[in-house]
Amino acid sequence: MDDSNGNKIVCLRETNREKRKRSPYEAWGHTGRWDDIAARAAQLPRNKRWRFEPDAMEKFRDESGFQARHLVDTQYLARLSREYLATLYPEKGEGSGHIWVSPGRLTEMVRRKLGLNDLLPDHNFGGGADQAKNRLDHRHHAIDAVVVAIVDRRMLNEIARVSGQEGAEGRERIIIPDPWDGFRDDLRTAVNAITVSHRTDHGTASKAGLPKGQDATAGRLHNDTAYGFTGETDAKGNSIVVRRVPLSSFKKLADLERVRDPDLKAALYQHLDGLEGKAFEKAIGEFGDREWHAYRNVRRVRVVEPLTVIPIRDRNGRIYKGYKGDSNYRYDVWELPDGKWVNEVVSMFDAHQPGWLSGIRAANPTARKILSLHRDDVLAIERNGGDRELVRVVKFSEKQFAVAPPNEGGALKGRDADKEDPFKYSYPSPNTLKAWHARQVRIDEIGRVLDPGFPPRKARRKTRKPG
Repeated sequence: MDDSNGNKIVCLRETNREKRKRSPYEAWGHTGRWDDIAARAAQLPRNKRWRFEPDAMEKFRDESGFQARHLVDTQYLARLSREYLATLYPEKGEGSGHIWVSPGRLTEMVRRKLGLNDLLPDHNFGGGADQAKNRLDHRHHAIDAVVVAIVDRRMLNEIARVSGQEGAEGRERIIIPDPWDGFRDDLRTAVNAITVSHRTDHGTASKAGLPKGQDATAGRLHNDTAYGFTGETDAKGNSIVVRRVPLSSFKKLADLERVRDPDLKAALYQHLDGLEGKAFEKAIGEFGDREWHAYRNVRRVRVVEPLTVIPIRDRNGRIYKGYKGDSNYRYDVWELPDGKWVNEVVSMFDAHQPGWLSGIRAANPTARKILSLHRDDVLAIERNGGDRELVRVVKFSEKQFAVAPPNEGGALKGRDADKEDPFKYSYPSPNTLKAWHARQVRIDEIGRVLDPGFPPRKARRKTRKPG
């Protein structure tokens, strides 16, 4: 039930027949051949290697269970969509034959028989022409839409008839002709011209003129954990803060160094000395039940750590706790008087503080803001004087700014770490953005790119001459 590239490998026909519908370990795991098989399997890519492990079938069943639930949800949404359209157009509703839902398996079969799975770049990594579609490119939705558009009632009835008479084998023998000559080439041209747009959520934190309290955030202002201040700092100037953690969060003896109470720390060291792994975890769970120390029933302890936190003040201006600012609001790029581009990351908390001022602008009153970017904003760039490319802002911090083509989908962080995946993030610095002629662009509802060009337009409105 898995036709992906990851479940296929070159093998002998006789060996495949011997394996039948079992995992490799189930077929040969208890035979003298297994050591050689396992040694060869260890050289395979990760997406193939796990299928040779003893628990491969359990992993596959877990994944299949999720896929089945997802399929049921999709079917339910399709039925609701049909009912909704029937209420909008009652004269073309249930029983009229003008509204029907194309089954997902039918769409997959038509797309595969027409050879549309290789229209997207990197289709070999995503599955290939005869494999499942490349879901790592958002434009696969457009190909599905075209397939649904060419599936008519006649085709649906013919496939249903053959499936009922001859089963899956008969269904696979059905020939689906191209809707017109040059269909695949026309569709390839149309797909390559698609500009993928991502919905951004900027909130209204920076918009002037809103009534007080009526602005809206685009995320959490800070982490939930409250930290106390000790009044100390580390060598880098970070505050030494304190918080409570469960005893079960300690996994090794070195973790005990963070415990604030010296007597409690000494008792823990005495109780856990020489232990590690499972024995360490078992012993730390029993610490509160021992009677030889003064800390019976202790389940949570205070620990210290160096951390940059957001200070929270009371009405008298006294700092009484702090929060870690996990979320960043925007990535600003400024041009200094000497022409150098520098970045400034504005946290979600700072963006919502009345009267907040940019540190770069305060230090350089004549600095000019070039870009003000949020996650999912789109930039137009020209690498090394080449053609225009579009890239999406994926993530950013003070030290890192990552962009990727807008059409790339899936778990991008995992794909970037996967050596076999051709996808990789780009990490331009502010001055690299300047060399690339970077400018923010807008994409309207029909996919048109509104590009101001580089440098961004600075024209001022002309006033009518007096007289």
